[in-house]
Amino acid sequence: MFRRVLVGVLISVFLPLVAMAGTTGKLAGLVKDKETGVLLPAATISLVGTTIGTATDRAGQYVIINIPPGPYTVRCTYVGYQEERVLNIHIIPDFTTTVNFALTPTVLATAGPIEVVAERPIIQKDVTQSVRFMTAEDLQQRPIRGYQEAVATQAGVVNTQSVDNPLNIRGGRANEIAYLVDGFVQQDPLFHISNTQISSIAIQEIITITGGFNAEYGRANSGVVNVVTKEGGEKYSGTGEYVTDELTGGLGGTGYGYNLGEFSLGGPVLPGYKAVRFFGAATIRRFDDYRPSALGVFRWQNGVRSHREKLPHQDQRGQTIQGKLSWKPTSKISAYIGYLGSTDKYNEFVMDDGRQFAGQFFKFDLDHADRRRDRNDSFAGTITGVLNPKTFVTLEGNYYRVKRRIGDASLFDLPTDSAAVRYSLNGFDTVRGGPFRTDVFDLYVLPGDATHPGASPNRLLDRKSEYVGFKGSITSQVLQHHEVKAGVEWQQHDIDYYNNGLPWSANARINAFYKTPRIAAGYVQDKIEYASLTVNAGLRWDYLDANTPTYADEKNPLKTADKAQNKTDTRVSPRLGIGFPISDKMLFHFSYGKFFQPPDLFDLYIGDKRLQQIVAQGTPGIVGNPNLKAENTTAYEVGVTRQLSDNMGLDITTYFKDTANLINVIPVFGTPGTDIINRIAIKDNSDFGTVKGIDVKLERRRQNYVAANVAYTLSYATGTGSGATDSFDQIFFALGPSPTDVHLPKVSEPLSFDQRHTVVLDLDIRGDALEGKPQWVRRVLANAGANLQFIAGSGLPYTPTTVFPSVGASQQQGRPIGRPNSARLPWQLQLDMKLNKVFRFGGLSGLSINAYAWVLNVTNRTNIQVVYPATGRPDEDGFLASPAGQQAIKTFGNTKNQFGQTFEQAYRDLLNDPGFYGTPRQIRLGVGVNF
Repeated sequence: MFRRVLVGVLISVFLPLVAMAGTTGKLAGLVKDKETGVLLPAATISLVGTTIGTATDRAGQYVIINIPPGPYTVRCTYVGYQEERVLNIHIIPDFTTTVNFALTPTVLATAGPIEVVAERPIIQKDVTQSVRFMTAEDLQQRPIRGYQEAVATQAGVVNTQSVDNPLNIRGGRANEIAYLVDGFVQQDPLFHISNTQISSIAIQEIITITGGFNAEYGRANSGVVNVVTKEGGEKYSGTGEYVTDELTGGLGGTGYGYNLGEFSLGGPVLPGYKAVRFFGAATIRRFDDYRPSALGVFRWQNGVRSHREKLPHQDQRGQTIQGKLSWKPTSKISAYIGYLGSTDKYNEFVMDDGRQFAGQFFKFDLDHADRRRDRNDSFAGTITGVLNPKTFVTLEGNYYRVKRRIGDASLFDLPTDSAAVRYSLNGFDTVRGGPFRTDVFDLYVLPGDATHPGASPNRLLDRKSEYVGFKGSITSQVLQHHEVKAGVEWQQHDIDYYNNGLPWSANARINAFYKTPRIAAGYVQDKIEYASLTVNAGLRWDYLDANTPTYADEKNPLKTADKAQNKTDTRVSPRLGIGFPISDKMLFHFSYGKFFQPPDLFDLYIGDKRLQQIVAQGTPGIVGNPNLKAENTTAYEVGVTRQLSDNMGLDITTYFKDTANLINVIPVFGTPGTDIINRIAIKDNSDFGTVKGIDVKLERRRQNYVAANVAYTLSYATGTGSGATDSFDQIFFALGPSPTDVHLPKVSEPLSFDQRHTVVLDLDIRGDALEGKPQWVRRVLANAGANLQFIAGSGLPYTPTTVFPSVGASQQQGRPIGRPNSARLPWQLQLDMKLNKVFRFGGLSGLSINAYAWVLNVTNRTNIQVVYPATGRPDEDGFLASPAGQQAIKTFGNTKNQFGQTFEQAYRDLLNDPGFYGTPRQIRLGVGVNF
């Protein structure tokens, strides 16, 4: 393993690489005489504090490409004219920033430069798709932290609050989003989830593209999130920040043990030598309850019911380390290496593990509940070579590894092999001859002692995904109006997967495999820019090779004797985006694209031993399929941006998406009359759907200290499945073994993440130095601000069912009594707030202190996130009122368990699952030091 990591680092350092895709922007404009309007050739344009610059051509026009994102001062000089500087010009990756100069003639050689402070234009003239930007300053001011929380506030994004992949963009599945950091993918390719933690103080820019992204972006059917991190500057600078909620008990909040510290430092490696710079950041996370519940948890002891707001066994301990080292020996060559790594350990509070055949309660035996550890490591590097002022070439190399381990908390630190042996001893309940099982009529076997240890180990998952990747591209402003970019990409993956689904059983369901799939891609695109028209046209090629022997007969994978090599999958996708101004205050844009996303790599495989076990035992199972095709989305969008005033703009975009070849499972049929037929499912490209909607955003720039943004989305997301295993229950619970007994969805219904209405309101009130105001006003309000963020989402859908016992493991389940996902949860409403004040110290250059209060769920609203499908309530499943429930109450009578609970009390106690509720009010205090 060390050798692979070392190889990745060496590749990053020594390959002749250049700037990364999606991490640089362009500056363009013209220079003219202010009095006569004559265009000025050979005027000098430069970015102050850098070696970046150019000269205007014969027509007085200039273009500068390959500019790192961030704020700059742009300077223009010309002999016989007064120098002019435009401050606060913000360069955005993938976009063109226009700065025009009108120079004033002068005969005074000593005349100082004219300085103009720029404001970001309300209409970005070269937009051909739906894109949203969030800067480091926005992230600091708003009551959010991290890139995922930032993305969740954008139009078209639904936050389902799930653990791994909480976000859905424009009705797509959660795995259809590409997360990139500095141009490199930060996702586990096995499941396409992103759990990398990034230091918030290291983020320079977050770009969220929700539709119409260019050909250079692949393996994403719904959206792209591109996080650009900071680099070291010419001078030393740094930030330290600490935030906690353990000091707010007297302010109406509850301390949940939230403690987070971050530190960053950047500048030249050697004082006075600006060619080599560094930037580093570190974060330490210590959360006693990382996902608080508005319900809290109830405890019973000797018949007395007590309440705790902080959930036990739900802590998180983690850290993030990231750094960049950049070297620019000449104006045409620059090198970069970087590392981003995070490790997090979680204990997971769970009431009932929810498994249908081995369910058990952990509320009173949390030592056996899950512990999870996630680790991510990413090494990357580039060397930038500029061939001429309008052309640069890029090659990139990176190594990425993600590891996850989930298992019984009491055995978590054992090596996988030792833990597997320990589990297989089946010694957790020697008295009863097997592991504890608690169902609705056996609620008394909860925690234990030396003789009855309680709940049996839940599962053991130990997996690792890693890849070495190479990318190369060339970008050239071949003509004044054409910027052409072409590139290729290749990745070699190593996947090591082990999952023991029944670790306490002599017939443990162990799915283990080692695979080495390969992924490749190529693209070419042309950005055509005129004053009255912008066109982004591109073509992308994607390739996937599962690189494994597979079934000779795909319709009967249970025939394990014969093997064949898997098929490779190749796709070509065109992309087209058009933007043109209807007037100087209105921009129209249109985009069309075919988007192909390879399946999650986990969907391609199953271990040979697990497959043999399914054949031998007839146990339920889902079989991977190495011949899966890429999932397919055809998307259209039309939008218009209107500048309503000097400080207000309105953006309206409508979209339509047609999805096909989405992954789900279908039954495997063989010999008629055998029960195994409707217990086996294989992954297949069987799902389809449609998505349509409209995004509306109203932006008000700061005026009289107030800025505001309102985003609204109306969306209809329908399909035959919300995830890759949605149809397994229909297969498993089929009434018989023939194809006619399995009723798979064939008509589009609302998907589980179909949030019809989403509203996000951001209101920011902020003062500057308040010159001219009374002293007491300046003392209290100068450099202070308040940010209010209100998010409202209509309820997500669920399928109503007949009454069944929801507590405990049971092969019973409710039968649908309506169309799939025909009922809705209540609306989700949350108001968050952040108040801050910055103290600046004039005697110490650049030193400032930012003190803030951060309040989540200001109104302490109880949001319901899950309900029992028979009643539509989070605290009642209807079972106890049913004849079966009444019989159970009568059978147990007043007999009490070791906690002093009767059967009815124990059942109702376990109905109250904290995971069914959103977070309560949380008050956090923070302080940051910038120098």
